[in-house]
This record gives sequence, C-alpha cells and structure tokens, in this order.
Amino acid sequence: MILETERLCLREMDEGDFPALCRILQDEETMYAYEGAFSDEEARQWLDRQIARYRAWGFRRGSGWTGRSPATGRGGSGCGRWS
Repeated sequence: MILETERLCLREMDEGDFPALCRILQDEETMYAYEGAFSDEEARQWLDRQIARYRAWGFRRGSGWTGRSPATGRGGSGCGRWS
C-alpha cells in the first residue's frame, strides 16, 4: 500500500489488475493517442513492464500504482510519479 485515505487507496499494480486494465487499454476511444487499442498480448506486456519497473526502481514513471475507492472497491487506472 502506498497511501490510503477515506476516499482513495493507492497501491502497486499487480496481476489481479489485468481485467480492469484491459477495459482501458483495449478501448479504441480511450487509446486513440496510442494509435489504437491493445491486443491481449500487448496489454499483458504493458502490465508486466509496469510491474518490472516498479520492482527495479521502486516507482514507475507515470503509472506504477493503481487507485481505488475504499468505499466501493472501484477504480482502475494507473498513476504515479514522474521523474
């Protein structure tokens, strides 16, 4: 756990985030700036890179963490520090 407040919980991404991450990375409208949605394999590689970078550096530029609401359990996108 990185941070937890009444309204937000930040934690490292893990394998369990794959389904929620796919809903984002495989959405054509969301991923227009990446020239299109990711395939299952591309989404898997993206998540694996985030996890590896967090382990290697202790942070991931841009999106090594995921946020969720403690009240609802809903959340999903990546966030993190830029350095």
